Amino acid sequence: MATFNFTSGVTTAADSAAPLVAGPGTLTILSAPGAVTEGTDRVLKLTLNFAAVTNVDSTVTVKLNQGATAVGGVDVPVGDVTDHVKVSQSPAGPYSYTFSAFPILDDAIAEPTKTLSFTVTAPGLTFQNGASSITVDVKLLDNDTPTPTPTPTPTPAAPTTGSPSVAVDPTLGAAIQNILRASPTSAGAVDLASSLTARLSAGQLTQAQAVGEVVKFADATTTVATLNYEFFTGKIPSAAGIDYLVSPTGGNPNNLSSAYYQAFNIENRYINFAVNLGKLGDGRASFEAQYGQKSLGETVKAAYQTIFGVAADDAKAASILAGRIDYFAGFGRDGSSGIGTKAAAVGWLLAEAAKSDLGMYSKASDAFLTDLADGAACGVDLVGVYGQPSFAIF
Repeated sequence: MATFNFTSGVTTAADSAAPLVAGPGTLTILSAPGAVTEGTDRVLKLTLNFAAVTNVDSTVTVKLNQGATAVGGVDVPVGDVTDHVKVSQSPAGPYSYTFSAFPILDDAIAEPTKTLSFTVTAPGLTFQNGASSITVDVKLLDNDTPTPTPTPTPTPAAPTTGSPSVAVDPTLGAAIQNILRASPTSAGAVDLASSLTARLSAGQLTQAQAVGEVVKFADATTTVATLNYEFFTGKIPSAAGIDYLVSPTGGNPNNLSSAYYQAFNIENRYINFAVNLGKLGDGRASFEAQYGQKSLGETVKAAYQTIFGVAADDAKAASILAGRIDYFAGFGRDGSSGIGTKAAAVGWLLAEAAKSDLGMYSKASDAFLTDLADGAACGVDLVGVYGQPSFAIF
């Protein structure tokens, strides 16, 4: 629920210039800032200005539009915001109603200016466009300084060394494309493709073993997305969703294969993704419902059971948290018992599962990615489709 407060009515110059169209509801001027800045503006504040009002009783819904360049779950949380506007006064007079629609998330990557587009709907009110809903665009300004790219010093041409320049094995190339969501000749995959092709040609690997190497390589990219989505939403993303989250050409500048994530070690990749999804994104509602009233230790025990398929006792939970509570809280940014800190702890457990190849989640993910090598259905319950009782025995 958004918080709100009543303030004196102030209409911007842009609002004053907008044509006022008569309608059946209470005339309301929606005021929004022209721009917000990461790290400076913590929330996007919207104001409803009533020129002359006695009674208002309406539910206001703010919906993020997907066509904008700002991304739900990356720049602002995913989901609609609903609040209740109720005014009763006599005689009629001006009122302004201000509420915080969306927190503005602050990342650590330099980006161009984006556009945050949203639609405000309020039955019984008439906005300046003559309807009970209105769409507004707000610029989202970045607060990060681009890292200068050093100018390379020219060197004399030398014979090519390193990864062999060979044609990638077709079956292997398809597996890399499907699992890593990247071309086998792309910067992030070419070394892997060349190395595995050479080992295949030399008879050092079978095709199945080569695919297994690609699956393991995906621990830092595709598996980050699939394990987190499975835990926080109950299913892995669709093929288009995986492309957006992982692929260098999927349209998301902060994808898991991007320069932004290159600075993260594997544990921090999972933790960062988990906090974005479990505290701010699509998984918040279900995660908060299931874990919101649990302590951090209880959360670790329950999440361990889910991820690995075996129970963790109090001693196991204590050993996991020993020396790590402040670490998790640094990502969660809501205190040692906050939902963000709990999500960070879950992310760390997911990373440990992927690194060790142990437990229900990791082995189900490996089975899915192996199936995905030559094409498989996405958007499914990972454990429900690929899980096996033996995966929880280790």
